[in-house]
Amino acid sequence: MRLDDGKFGKFSVRLDFGTSLHSSQTCPRRSGLANNHEQTQSCLQSAFIWRMSDDGFADDLDLFLDLDLSSLALPWDEFVDDLARIRTEFSWAPEVVFCSIQLQILDNYAKDDVRLYRRAETSRKWRDAARANLERCVRELQKRIAELSSV
Repeated sequence: MRLDDGKFGKFSVRLDFGTSLHSSQTCPRRSGLANNHEQTQSCLQSAFIWRMSDDGFADDLDLFLDLDLSSLALPWDEFVDDLARIRTEFSWAPEVVFCSIQLQILDNYAKDDVRLYRRAETSRKWRDAARANLERCVRELQKRIAELSSV
């Protein structure tokens, strides 16, 4: 990602959106110990060495956080693939535990009062698809947990 601003010059930030922001190693709160939107955002904010909002980068921080959640709006097949990649990070956990933690996290994101995206343009672009994916995934996870619990 390249950020340009006349006042602050130009700089580049390398970001790995594949797994790093979903990793419990990067963000322990993503491991299931905490599972709400505000805590996730707080964790991401604290991952920065510099204080972006204090240095005039609040809009960039909002974009960064929105980009992190952009995967929620992927086409369904890609969304499922992303969930499978996250699952590999937690391969040590029994499936029912992983599904239960994911259900808690995604159910919190799916709540009507949760503002998924901070910027108006990203919200317009991704909100509806993200909500549809979240609702579908929550139903699928509930079914899978019921299946695993009945065995």
